[in-house]
Amino acid sequence: MEEEPDVVKKIEFEGKKYLKSKKSGIIYDYQEYVKNSEQVMVGKWNESKNKIDFNKAADEESEEEYDM
Repeated sequence: MEEEPDVVKKIEFEGKKYLKSKKSGIIYDYQEYVKNSEQVMVGKWNESKNKIDFNKAADEESEEEYDM
């Protein structure tokens, strides 16, 4: 059985753009992808609630967003 390539599509959620994996539902940061061609995972799509479940442990790069 051949492994089908993972397809991501651009979605918009709460006014911000993300990339969503069709296979796994993993959500990537769209801006990071455009700027650095990196797929930075920010969370996972929750089908039942129709929203993104963001990662609780933020990556080092995004920590400054949470600094108060």
